[in-house]
Amino acid sequence: MKLARSSEIVPIQDGKEEAGTRYFLNFSSFLAKLTEKETMIAGFSSFSNSYSFPNVDSFERRLSSRFENFERFLDSPGAVLSQMARILRPSAPAPAPVAEKKASDPQNVSKAGLEALAQKTAAKYGVNASLVNSVINAESGFDPKAVSKAGAQGLMQLMPTTAQELGVTNPLDPVQNVDGGVRYLRDMLDRYSHNVPMALAAYNAGPGAVDHAKGIPDFPETQEYVQKVLSHLGSY
Repeated sequence: MKLARSSEIVPIQDGKEEAGTRYFLNFSSFLAKLTEKETMIAGFSSFSNSYSFPNVDSFERRLSSRFENFERFLDSPGAVLSQMARILRPSAPAPAPVAEKKASDPQNVSKAGLEALAQKTAAKYGVNASLVNSVINAESGFDPKAVSKAGAQGLMQLMPTTAQELGVTNPLDPVQNVDGGVRYLRDMLDRYSHNVPMALAAYNAGPGAVDHAKGIPDFPETQEYVQKVLSHLGSY
């Protein structure tokens, strides 16, 4: 099949890709009529050389490798045009990888920022913001990377099993840690009818110990913890 130049086609200058795309569109009707792979390859090779398309070298080999199921591909002339444009156009450089956006960076969060995070999360779950900040102060001193000898982690010192139950995948991430810690604190408040001292004791020693003692357990650490949190409520 002999190819004729279209009167509406403007010759490509400097191998510009935009002009090349216009050529493909002008020959859409031609493409729709092609029925044989060899005819298509020969036709476009001639067409490309006639108009000095860029990247014509090894055109036939590259085109053949792209069209493994040619019969099905010809059912969609638009897809053929798109494939041709991609083959003849110089390869664009791969985009630079985008850094994954993290919820928060423990090294770049100020205490004021952590207090604001606690306030926002407390409001989300209906817990007193001053209570949440006071718990964080008693648990970790606002250190997102704090890890206790027992293995409790992060701002609100979540134990691994507790973090897993709360769906916290990274206890050292402030956002995840505070979200899980506030939810757990809210559970303890609900369990003990919003009795704050008992809820704090349960947060520290576990609800089992509080249930067994029917009040704040006689553990020096727990009793000191409850008093410390309560005494700092006015600071936030």
